[in-house]
Amino acid sequence: MFFSLFEFVERSALDLAPLSAANLKISKQSVQVRRLLKSGGR
Repeated sequence: MFFSLFEFVERSALDLAPLSAANLKISKQSVQVRRLLKSGGR
């Protein structure tokens, strides 16, 4: 039971790592867009 749970956590962590990285990139881009809109006076 413990080992299967550990394997599940490892697999989910490996699956979530690229997803979190993509989310970070998207959030950074959205922040840059907001700054551009604010500087543009819109």
